[in-house]
Amino acid sequence: MSDIQQQCRCEICGAWTVNMGWKICDRCREIEEGSPAIGDMLRALGEMRQKHHDLVRYATKYRGQPWGKAIEKQYPVEIGNLGNGDNFDHGFHSGVLAGLRFVAAAMTEGVEAAKAKFPELDT
Repeated sequence: MSDIQQQCRCEICGAWTVNMGWKICDRCREIEEGSPAIGDMLRALGEMRQKHHDLVRYATKYRGQPWGKAIEKQYPVEIGNLGNGDNFDHGFHSGVLAGLRFVAAAMTEGVEAAKAKFPELDT
């Protein structure tokens, strides 16, 4: 693959795709072009999915690591809530992440594929 053609995650649904110079997969681009309102909704879902993915990843892998500093800077209140020793916040972010991934998968791959993946919590 060239520098332009590399595997990356779609910013909307999180699916692995070949990046051809854009940041969303073919299916999400088709949906977005077919209905701008649904495209806007998918983009909002993608932003929320990324936020909760970062917070789950921080809590499970990046806490206290140098590469966790960017997440700490971006979400200081949420990171502060994770630090109180209560698992409620981590469980909340994990549940939101699973739900958002289900919705994105159902919209882009179909409901049965989404059900088969659920709960997809890999970070």
